[in-house]
Amino acid sequence: MSQNIEIKAFCPDKDIVLDVINRMNLPFKGSFHQTDTFYNVPKGRLKLREDKDGARLIPYIRKNQKGPRTSSYVLLPVDDPDITSDILEEMFGIRSVVEKKRQVWMYDNVHIHLDVVEGLGTYIELEGIIDGHANGADTLEKVELLMELLHITEEHLVSRAYVDLLEAARASQSDSEH
Repeated sequence: MSQNIEIKAFCPDKDIVLDVINRMNLPFKGSFHQTDTFYNVPKGRLKLREDKDGARLIPYIRKNQKGPRTSSYVLLPVDDPDITSDILEEMFGIRSVVEKKRQVWMYDNVHIHLDVVEGLGTYIELEGIIDGHANGADTLEKVELLMELLHITEEHLVSRAYVDLLEAARASQSDSEH
């Protein structure tokens, strides 16, 4: 199982983030439209991610907390996302679908994601990959440095996944309509 140290934060000013990334001359890894289909599971989260690079099934476990947190996950390539989605829907039921446009840059072993999430707005994620070349303490230092450089403050940090935020927004909208 792979691990990363990550944060998620609301991004109040995308231009500041882009300016810092440009000044740091960080390598751009691409733009993606991603569709994440989440399934009802008893523990953790299970999503089928589809984008221009194909499809992957991603089961993961992560605490809901603000600030840097460890996530344990597996990336499983999927040859036929339609059949996979059908069987997972039959087995577990679909919890929700999250659509986002993602831009990705790299700082050593840390992925910087600038996400525009349909129905939520603009967010930034930092995902520091822990592997044989990078340990948890060094990765945490890099994530914390990037948080400082990118002006990510405590008030911007988000403790939950996009799927949770989207469900809360939908529930709030539904409550206000009644």
